[in-house]
Amino acid sequence: MLSGRPGRAPLTFLPDEARRLPPPGPSDPRLAYLGLLGYCSGLLDNAVRRRPVLTAGLHRQLLYVTSFVFIGYYLLKRQDYMYAVRDHDMFAYIKSHPEDFPEKASSYSRFFVSMKISPATDSNLLSTLDSSLFNYEYNYNSSFILYTYT
Repeated sequence: MLSGRPGRAPLTFLPDEARRLPPPGPSDPRLAYLGLLGYCSGLLDNAVRRRPVLTAGLHRQLLYVTSFVFIGYYLLKRQDYMYAVRDHDMFAYIKSHPEDFPEKASSYSRFFVSMKISPATDSNLLSTLDSSLFNYEYNYNSSFILYTYT
């Protein structure tokens, strides 16, 4: 029977391995969004109970905001941990099967090959080119065409 990932402990919300990951920062926009959801839920609670929406129960609204941020912090920590586990497994698979994932040439290497420029020897040539005067356009025949502005 399949039991999931090897070494996985069932029914643990946040394993001890997650402590090695950096926590979400206090300025994380996801936490701010959850705080806004908490504030809106406080307003909705006031509206459902037929109280003045913005002015009644400010302490309750603050409680909603802090509780949503607190719970959201741990939810985001778990989400980051789950993504880290997935990325670890994916990169381990890629590393163990290199024949299935050939490395692609970067756009810089295509540029140097098509222009027949060696980056180590002709770096001073590239430094003399002013990017404000020239516009490069990639041609699908793997060559660059150099246009000058007139």
